[in-house]
Amino acid sequence: MSLRACIFLSSVLAASLFAAEKIEPPQIIQTVEARFPDALAQRGIYEGEARIVLWIDAHGVLADWLLASCTHPLIGREATEVLPQWRFKPARSDGEPTDARVTLTFGFRASGMIVSINGPELWDRLTPPADNLIERVCRPQDLDAPVAVLKAVRPLWPADWKSDAREGRVLLDFFIDENGRARMPVVAEADDPALGPAAIEALSHWEFAAPTRRGEPVIVKARQSFKFTRRNEGRVEQAGPGTKT
Repeated sequence: MSLRACIFLSSVLAASLFAAEKIEPPQIIQTVEARFPDALAQRGIYEGEARIVLWIDAHGVLADWLLASCTHPLIGREATEVLPQWRFKPARSDGEPTDARVTLTFGFRASGMIVSINGPELWDRLTPPADNLIERVCRPQDLDAPVAVLKAVRPLWPADWKSDAREGRVLLDFFIDENGRARMPVVAEADDPALGPAAIEALSHWEFAAPTRRGEPVIVKARQSFKFTRRNEGRVEQAGPGTKT
């Protein structure tokens, strides 16, 4: 018998922008039906869960994603295979399209497909949190060693920034993936919004040692602070990324 996945989705805006801005989260406007893995149904498994972190750009394009956790690798594979075919409307900040990082939770059931785009509160009522998740995003304290920076690039002072300030700071929140790449950075704090893009551009050139847990590559959440000065260059506030849970 062909089994289809019943998928409930909860979307939580995770992009850290400025409190004064009014953020409208991205919207799902088109989905592609997912199949519940036959191999699991044959083993008597009829439900599962996958959580995916998405980067949806200002054009509504799914620009990047990371599988954060899943109850079984086949569930994770099914979720990530159909996701690139979905279509989105971008998030909006003060009415203007903007990049956003969001987390989607896919709840798989071996039945007809239902897509419910509701808040996380409804998801919590429908299904309790899975207690058998395979976590791919590791807690910093569980790493074999602190993340090491292999290459750091200083951010440049934005040429078109007209502020009278002599310096500014930016704190970026991002993921370091299994290959040591910085992924999906968002501004957690900034003295001025104009400095964020320059810090993000610099971070895109950084290289890290691949984070590991018990010898296996994992993903880890990190934060990095940058300081800008009027010497038309920025400097890194600390030697390495400050990881966070």
